[in-house]
Amino acid sequence: MLTLSKHYTLVAPIVETPGKPPILSQLNHANFNRLELKIRPLTPYKFFFQPPSEELFTYKLAEGVVELGYEVKKPENLLLLGLRSCDLKALEKLDMVMLEEPADPFYKSKRENILLVSLDCSEPSPSCFCTEVGLKPYPEEGYDLNLSRIEGGYLAEAGSGKGEELLKQFEDLFAGESEGQLEQRSERREAVYRKVKEAYTKPLKDLSKVGEEYFMEFTKRCVECSGCVFTCPTCHCFYISDYRQRELGGRLKTIDSCLFEGFQRVAAGVNPRATLNSRLRQRFLKKFVYFKQRYGEYGCVGCGRCVEVCPGEIDIREAAGLI
Repeated sequence: MLTLSKHYTLVAPIVETPGKPPILSQLNHANFNRLELKIRPLTPYKFFFQPPSEELFTYKLAEGVVELGYEVKKPENLLLLGLRSCDLKALEKLDMVMLEEPADPFYKSKRENILLVSLDCSEPSPSCFCTEVGLKPYPEEGYDLNLSRIEGGYLAEAGSGKGEELLKQFEDLFAGESEGQLEQRSERREAVYRKVKEAYTKPLKDLSKVGEEYFMEFTKRCVECSGCVFTCPTCHCFYISDYRQRELGGRLKTIDSCLFEGFQRVAAGVNPRATLNSRLRQRFLKKFVYFKQRYGEYGCVGCGRCVEVCPGEIDIREAAGLI
C-alpha cells in the first residue's frame, strides 16, 4: 500500500481512536500501522465526489464589467481504497441524481478521474443489512480494482480499463492466482453473505402505507443532529448560497439535511414539513419509497452507518420492519 501512496494520493480507512470504526484519511508512513481493511469506514466516500462545501464560481465587479471565474477542477492521482459493495452501489445512486441532465460538471469530473479500489466484506458490521436491499457483501461491478481477502494475501480483479492499467503499473506487486484461490474466494463470499442474510427474517415493510403516527416513537429520540444524513453514502441534498464582499463575490454549494427545520421552508415562512415527525418520515420514505418510484431501486444500500452514529439509537432497520 505504501508503494501505491508514492504515486497516488491514497485515501484509506484509518483507526484514529482504538475501539472505534475507522475513518477516511490520507495514508502515509505515520499512520500505516493503523490502516484497517477488515471493517468498513464510518466516513462515507461521497464527500470526495460531493464535498461538504464547494465553490461553483466567483466574480469580480470592475468599472461596470463582471469578470466571472468558473473552473471545474480535475482530481489528480486520487485513489480511494476500501470501498465495499454498498459504497460502490451508493455512488451508482448518486450518479442517477447528479448525472441526470443537466449533469453536475463538478461531480462528473470527480467520478471520471478518481480511482476506486474496493474490498470484499470479511467482517460485516452488526448494523449491516445490504442483503435486504438487494445487494451482496462483495462488489460485482463499479470498481476499478477489487481485492478479495484470501489466505496469504488478496486476490485482485480489475473491473475497468483503469484497473487493468493499475495492475500493469504495479505488476511486481501481483502474481497469478494459484489453484484453489478462486474457490476459496467464492466460499468466503458465500459465508459472509449467509452471515448477513441470516440475521434478518422479516421482509421490508411497505412504508408508503403507514401514516405519520408510525414514526412518532422514532421522533421522540431524534435530536436533529443529522448524523444519519451526513454519514449516509446516498444522501445528496444541498443548498446554494451567494456571498459578496465589496467587488468580490461567489456562489457556494453546501451539503444540507432534510431533518433541519429550515430545509423545506419557502417564501413567507411557509413550511410544508414544519414538524420533526414529518421530516423524519420524509427521510425514511425517501430511502424506501420515493427513490424507488423515480429510479426503480431503493435509496438505501444497507451500510448501517446511520445506525452506528445516531445518539438517539434510532435504527433504520426497525423503521423498515426488518427488526
